[in-house]
Amino acid sequence: MTLKVKDLQQKIEDLESEKNKLLKQRESLEKDKDSQIKALQDALDDALESKIKLQTKYEKELRELQDSNSNLVDDFEWKLRQIESTCRKKLQDKDRQVSISAA
Repeated sequence: MTLKVKDLQQKIEDLESEKNKLLKQRESLEKDKDSQIKALQDALDDALESKIKLQTKYEKELRELQDSNSNLVDDFEWKLRQIESTCRKKLQDKDRQVSISAA
């Protein structure tokens, strides 16, 4: 009977030892998981920050291009009106010359 008790006690000690190993392994895996989650969160935060910076940059560039295009259109329209005015004056001068010549 005592042999069975000793055998069972040895099994209990072995199981306790195995339990402790598994608990340590579990703790280690949880630490690894936590560090991986933190690394992923940091990477996500960095990517989000980068996205916001790029979005801000491109929105600014778009506004600048729109302003530049608007200025170019305004300049073009001004120059077109100037050319039209010059052409009208030349046509009026030619019409006067023709009417003077015809008279």
